[in-house]
Amino acid sequence: MQAHDQLEEMRKQLDEAKDLENELFNKSLLIDSLQSELAHVKESYISAINDLNRLKLEMECLEKYNSERAIYMESMETQLKQSQEELLNATEEINSLKHQIEAVTVEMQKSRENLAEIQEKEKEAQVEVALLKSEIHKEKAKVAAAEAAEARGKSSNLGLYLAVQQLAVEAEKAKKETKRLKQKALHAEIIIDTENLIREQEMFMAEEPGLKSAIACPDSSGFQSGIIISAEEYQSLLKKASKADQESSQSLVSKNAYELENLKKELEAKTEEIRGLKSVADEATRRANMAENAKMAIEDQLRKWREQKQRRRAALAVLCNVEAQFLNWLGRNRCHRRKCFTAPKK
Repeated sequence: MQAHDQLEEMRKQLDEAKDLENELFNKSLLIDSLQSELAHVKESYISAINDLNRLKLEMECLEKYNSERAIYMESMETQLKQSQEELLNATEEINSLKHQIEAVTVEMQKSRENLAEIQEKEKEAQVEVALLKSEIHKEKAKVAAAEAAEARGKSSNLGLYLAVQQLAVEAEKAKKETKRLKQKALHAEIIIDTENLIREQEMFMAEEPGLKSAIACPDSSGFQSGIIISAEEYQSLLKKASKADQESSQSLVSKNAYELENLKKELEAKTEEIRGLKSVADEATRRANMAENAKMAIEDQLRKWREQKQRRRAALAVLCNVEAQFLNWLGRNRCHRRKCFTAPKK
């Protein structure tokens, strides 16, 4: 009975020993597993340290990037405010320039209308000038004709003077012949008839057309036919004819000269008017060119502002794209670190 109890006791001890061995084996396996897990944890720790260092570098880069981005954003905000102010000023300037362009357009329209009117007036003035020149040519022709008539009159006076001299010689001869006839006359009736004939001849010479016809019709002997006057009367007649001819010529020349002078003055006035019209037309053309140049300058300035605005928008788009790419890359790295820190469970 005692042996049986000892055997039972030993069996229990053996079972306990087996249990201890099993427990020891399990503990050994657990230790191996823990050691393996510890090694894995150490590797994960080293990897985490490396990731932490890399993360620190990334954080430093991110902080530097954020700092640079903040500076850049401040600069962009400053530029944006400046651009807004410039845009506001440009808008005001554009509005002012639009009003100026409208005013210049109205002025250009008026200038064009004035220019058309001036051109029409210039054409009319040119026609008037042509007419005045034609009138001047006509008046010059009249003056030339008057001068020619005066020359012909002088030539006629010269012929008349020669004829008068011839008549004076014949009158002297007639007087001598009359005296001789008076001395030889036997009857008083012959003397009376001779005196009547002389008076009739003097009255006949007093008439200028009759004198000219008598001068124009010489007889075959080369002397004037049957005209007997005294030399004093004939000299007086010559003076009267010369004076009348001179007064007529002077009156005609003076009248033509006066008309010619008036035409010259009118021509000068029309020429001055044409100069004034041309000056107004040149001024209108100059203002139109100035308005066109101002319009081109405004369009060029607007084009530069649009290009600058497009460049700023493109720069902002590039900045936003780079920021999005950086944030995506940072998110992928964080996911990778979470996977590395997560240990496998057994």
